[in-house]
Amino acid sequence: MITKEEFEKAVEVCTNSDMNCEQCPLNKKIYKCGVFFTRYIKENEPAPVIKNTPSAECNTNTIYENAKITDVSLGIGDHCCLTFSITLKGSGWGASFGGYNLAFFNGTSFEGSEKGLEALTRIMDVVGVAKWEDIKGHYVRVKQQNRLVVGIGNIIEDKWFEPREFFKEIENG
Repeated sequence: MITKEEFEKAVEVCTNSDMNCEQCPLNKKIYKCGVFFTRYIKENEPAPVIKNTPSAECNTNTIYENAKITDVSLGIGDHCCLTFSITLKGSGWGASFGGYNLAFFNGTSFEGSEKGLEALTRIMDVVGVAKWEDIKGHYVRVKQQNRLVVGIGNIIEDKWFEPREFFKEIENG
């Protein structure tokens, strides 16, 4: 988790055109900035009471639905991090899944790990394809908690990829 000071500094860097990722306290973390911001807000704001059937976790509504993958991307954005994004379309809803930092590249140096490559490989295995670009157009099961997509699963087999669990050992290591 990040501190309030790191959160405020990261927001300042992201919103100031005179600053760049090198000055960000999150630039070498496993996740993309947006994931840290979301987690920080979620952990520091009171959770809404959900009236639907909750899972074992308090205030968590877990939903499983089918969705079509309508777009995929893999790239190094403005934040110097190699990230993936999978766009999902369900019945009456759409979401983006991904944003995890798989590697850090600032134009001159590269820092990555086997976990980033393994994450991409596991996603392709779950979807049932041999090439990343073939993911688009396939259907998956989607696991949502509090309206946030937390995992994708094979449409037929009991095979799942949940990045929070997958990257947890690196974060705790």
